[in-house]
Amino acid sequence: MRFGVVSALAVFALGSVGAAQQVGQPIPIGAALAETSNIAFYGQPEIIGAKLAQKYVNTHGGINGVPIRIVLEDTGGSESGAINAFQLLIKKQRVVGIVGPVLSQQAFSTGPIAV
Repeated sequence: MRFGVVSALAVFALGSVGAAQQVGQPIPIGAALAETSNIAFYGQPEIIGAKLAQKYVNTHGGINGVPIRIVLEDTGGSESGAINAFQLLIKKQRVVGIVGPVLSQQAFSTGPIAV
């Protein structure tokens, strides 16, 4: 599992390494996960995994020497929460990719936004 999360984060980040190096900032990678609501028991381990992956990648030199930064947004366990989280991550946080959401109905509702 650790390899899968780290690999996914690395793939998302590769496309933005040039821009991040120019400004000297960490590469922002979004995570739209359930921190609250009745499905937080799914999201909490994923949040821990994302933080561990960030620490692992950065400890090992980042992506081509550029560190990554996980930007968490709570989906609240709903489709509207997932849509809101994606909009915040894309428009406000300007992430290069997004991990999540937890449930398939949330993923289906955020698909059009992510493309």
